[in-house]
Amino acid sequence: MIEFDCEVVMRDGTIIRYDIYRPDKEGQYPCITTYGPYSKGMHFSQGYSLFWHEIQEKYPEILKGTSGKYMNWETVDPEKWVPEGYAIAKIDSRGCGRSEGVVDNWTIQEAEDYAECIEKIAAMPWCDGKVAGLGIPYYAIMQWAVAAQCPPHLKAIIPFEGACDLYREFARHGGIGSDFVNAWYPLQVAAVQHGLGKCGQVGKISGDYLSGPETLSKKELIKNRRGRRFLHGAAD
Repeated sequence: MIEFDCEVVMRDGTIIRYDIYRPDKEGQYPCITTYGPYSKGMHFSQGYSLFWHEIQEKYPEILKGTSGKYMNWETVDPEKWVPEGYAIAKIDSRGCGRSEGVVDNWTIQEAEDYAECIEKIAAMPWCDGKVAGLGIPYYAIMQWAVAAQCPPHLKAIIPFEGACDLYREFARHGGIGSDFVNAWYPLQVAAVQHGLGKCGQVGKISGDYLSGPETLSKKELIKNRRGRRFLHGAAD
């Protein structure tokens, strides 16, 4: 059972959207969540074709028992987890993909948004009230951040390949400046920013615009990237 673009209205009125994959039968299930900017509707092969081909050629065992049709970058494969009795919620972070608002990466705002989503999901009739986080880098960072918010229904986190100190572990390894963010942001965040609309891509998973139907001007898009002040102009 797949439900695209489920909505959670944040306290400030911003709408955050997520996709749900769950068993197609009556019952209540624990839910595994991911929260990040990489677009829930973008298939792994669409955004990261080089790595997709590498999986197929070097690690074919990953695709055993799955069509791979619903695989995203750095998140769980629903076809592997749903048959084990889990629901999967893939959440587009504020200002990215199908979620409204201003992009503001790795902030308290994002942690609060994630916490609100967890509590909303836990209250769904198909959920047993137990919610967990799982994922790689961005999704790992957000798990630590949301855990600090102590949402009552968050029961477990499984972060790996993440960073909990963005200065020492992300921006300046051993005190040496890294240029990773300046390359990463325009390619992986700004490229799927909410508001690209018809100027953006159509997702292979949902068959709809990855960044929502609304098409904003370049000036409006830049205005909606609060994190750009850290990027030395690269995102502009």
